[in-house]
Amino acid sequence: MNYTQLSTAERNRLYELKTTTSLSLRAIGRELGRDVSTIARELGRNRGEEGYYLSDCAQQRMQKQRQQSKTALLYE
Repeated sequence: MNYTQLSTAERNRLYELKTTTSLSLRAIGRELGRDVSTIARELGRNRGEEGYYLSDCAQQRMQKQRQQSKTALLYE
């Protein structure tokens, strides 16, 4: 099974679906072609201090985490 992170477009669509519709997480997952657990984790991990999901903040967090994970290897 391959893993791919949510794209900016998917995060924007997730935000749109979550705020403008009353769809369940399962229905949002089907709409985005993602597993419901992916949607639930995204919404849970990337909630702002205000307590709700913002796609721009989520994208910035992801980019920051990716930069921190790419540490250079030191060879002796």
